[in-house]
This record gives sequence, structure tokens and C-alpha cells, in this order.
Amino acid sequence: MTRLKDAGTLLALFLGSAMISASAYAENPPANSAQSVASSAGQAVDSSLNKVGDFMDDSTITARVKAALIDDKNIRSSDISVKTENKVVTLSGSVDSAEQKDLAVNAAKTVKGVTTVHDQLNVGRREVC
Repeated sequence: MTRLKDAGTLLALFLGSAMISASAYAENPPANSAQSVASSAGQAVDSSLNKVGDFMDDSTITARVKAALIDDKNIRSSDISVKTENKVVTLSGSVDSAEQKDLAVNAAKTVKGVTTVHDQLNVGRREVC
């Protein structure tokens, strides 16, 4: 008799669990849930890759601008700082003449990927104390 009672209790537990599982399954089928999770993960990866891609583009542009400045023998590039953010290049530091300033800005503008050049160059040498 005890075994029959225990079997009935186990059967009731099993059926109750099955009903709860079926109810949860009907509300949010695993395929939709998995698809939603995969879609969210894919969007997060795409966003991260875009950020990395933007950073790599800016780093590449900075390197190319620096190379263009070094390649131009009429520009004293050792005192020019180059920063790039969202394909906008900022030149800062000092150059010997207005001609060098113009050459530096023009060299930066010719680099592939540069959309704008902000000129913050000073003409004339800074005194170092």
C-alpha cells in the first residue's frame, strides 16, 4: 500500500512538472528564445567590431599622415603631433615657417581616409627651458 501511495505521489510530481514545462514552453519556445539570444549576441559583436574598425581606421590614418610628413623633406616633422578621431586629423606643435605649416596641412589632407584637418600648428620654435 505504501508503494502504491509513493508511486501516486511520484506520478503527481511528474505530471505537475510536465505541465509547468509545457506552459513555459508555450510562452517562450526555445527556438525563439535561442534566436533572440543569438540576435542580441550578434548585434553586440557587430557593435564591438565597428568600434575596433573605427579605432583601426584612425590609427592607420595617423600613421599615414606621420609618414607623409616625414617623407616631405621640406617639413620639419619632429615637432608636429598628429591625432586622429573619427577620420578628423588634428596637427599640433610647431614648425619653422608659414610655408611648412601649409605643407604639413596639405600633406595631411592628401592622405586617404582623412575627412578634415584641424590646424593647431604654431609658426616659430618654442624655447625650451
